[in-house]
Amino acid sequence: MDNEERPVLEFEGFTRMMVSGANTKSELGDQGFTEPEELTIPVSVKRFDLVTFNVADLRNQIRNGSVPLRIKGNSYDSELKRMEFDIQSVDNGIYSYKGTLKGVNDSKILLTISSRVVIAEVTIGDESIWVKPVEPRRRAKEGKPGLHIVYSSKDTRLPTRYAKIDNGPVRLPNQTSTEEIRGLEALVRGSTTPIGLLVATDNKFYEDEDNWEATAQSIIAEANNQFNRDDIDLHLFVVDYDESKRHDLSNDPDLKSDPLATFAKHFPTSYLDGKSADLAMYLFGYDADGETIGNSYAYSCSGRHAWAQMVSDWLHGYGGSPHGRRVVTIHELGHLFDADHEDAGGYNQAYRWWWGYCHHTVMWSGYTVSGSEYEFSSDDYHGDSTHDNARRISETKGIVANYT
Repeated sequence: MDNEERPVLEFEGFTRMMVSGANTKSELGDQGFTEPEELTIPVSVKRFDLVTFNVADLRNQIRNGSVPLRIKGNSYDSELKRMEFDIQSVDNGIYSYKGTLKGVNDSKILLTISSRVVIAEVTIGDESIWVKPVEPRRRAKEGKPGLHIVYSSKDTRLPTRYAKIDNGPVRLPNQTSTEEIRGLEALVRGSTTPIGLLVATDNKFYEDEDNWEATAQSIIAEANNQFNRDDIDLHLFVVDYDESKRHDLSNDPDLKSDPLATFAKHFPTSYLDGKSADLAMYLFGYDADGETIGNSYAYSCSGRHAWAQMVSDWLHGYGGSPHGRRVVTIHELGHLFDADHEDAGGYNQAYRWWWGYCHHTVMWSGYTVSGSEYEFSSDDYHGDSTHDNARRISETKGIVANYT
């Protein structure tokens, strides 16, 4: 057990341990679990607990604003608050909460819960503990508790190389000129700015996930944690978790070679306008051709689409873990507000710093399991006057909010 308590994390009174300290899917087969190879355990996870939850009672407990947790043998109380974006977005019966462990400095909880699944990241200092559902949709049965894994960030292995997120945003031929759009920005700056977001997916991600909407909502919840910061003051609300064109996307022969253009073809700006969506994010369930794991159109009145890969491309350094999915999604959303990479020039650049090891803000062009953070660079926290993505997002949010 490496002197660590198992389970790594449990919601006290609501968790049932199935397997403790497993290393491979094959071990689960040896213990009587059918078709363990179907479980969506990230390739980067080398040690995990397999659990189920009494989700109905856990949901009721969380509504009270607190739930008891046990982490590596230590008991904690938590303080939880339902996230504002979740209240204003489409009500799909899935709820997101954020909070802290009482009395624990540098702690954070982000939790999304539906009628069947629990998705959570609990952070203490430099360690994050994850709760992830691992059964595909076809195995989800009414009344049967869904299987989840629980693992620590210290229970993951690193790929042999860094993943390239993208090569920078794609410019459209009819984009508004820089001079014209800078003039418009000055006219629409304001305080808290709501942005309507459509989230779409394909057959693969839809079928791979126990509940793709819950997974999507957990990703957007973390994005809102970053966009809600005081120096950005932007609020994403989801107008639709849209699966209506998943067959069209999955059957398009150009999907893997050009996910961005294919997405924009099936979800044109007229469709976004009809949904009152300023932006559209495609959670991509396949392994795209090439080395990149996301892309977006450049900021302008036409740059409204982005995609982020949800599955592993381990050969190129990406495991498709919950952490990776969030980093890539926030990165691509950032491009839609003109946030840029570390080598962009001027003040609008990503930032890196050393604290035990190298850390990167979310707009860094490469993804690393141990160094990529969710936050945007800022002169107020990680960054300076020439590494301030937050400033640029604050300047452009008014334009984006007026797309529809």
